[in-house]
Amino acid sequence: MEPHRSRIIFFKHIPIVASFSMLVIYAQKYLHRLYFYS
Repeated sequence: MEPHRSRIIFFKHIPIVASFSMLVIYAQKYLHRLYFYS
């Protein structure tokens, strides 16, 4: 396994990880808001 190829795969997965982390952050804010107002 070449390090360059794994680096390309890693950079391909960055947008997926970023969007997933954004989803987690929004979910935490939404759940916190529901818990706060309930």
